[in-house]
Amino acid sequence: MPAVVDADRFSPAERSALRLDGDCFALGLTVASVGAWVGPAERAASLRAATGRNDLVVATWTAAWVHGAWPVLPNPLTLAIDRRGGRRTRAVTPPPREAVYRQDDLVVLEGVRVTVPLKTAFDLLRLHDRDDPRAAPVAQELLRRT
Repeated sequence: MPAVVDADRFSPAERSALRLDGDCFALGLTVASVGAWVGPAERAASLRAATGRNDLVVATWTAAWVHGAWPVLPNPLTLAIDRRGGRRTRAVTPPPREAVYRQDDLVVLEGVRVTVPLKTAFDLLRLHDRDDPRAAPVAQELLRRT
């Protein structure tokens, strides 16, 4: 079994049974094999079903989770569209934020585009610092990881 199970490989009931049997544990939007190493690539892979169809970018709080600087996957996911090439969609709730990314702002992990830790920290401070006192410590952790 792969470290991270694609969400469309098993039905939700089958993924639940794998968790209940102790073969897997919940990771992002899917499950991962017990004993599997979980790092940024595996966390990003667990979000592939939510980002792939519309080529969305994992950003801010969700990117902080992917990079391991935030302990809980946000609900709803914080996603963005690259205005220079991403397809706009209304299928995602809440609607993804539109942004323009430089080539070095993004990293592709297991086919999922994620803002790099430096960009994620910058966006957290720029977009969330006034509203959320947790943003500065998470940004510090992201900067430590760069």
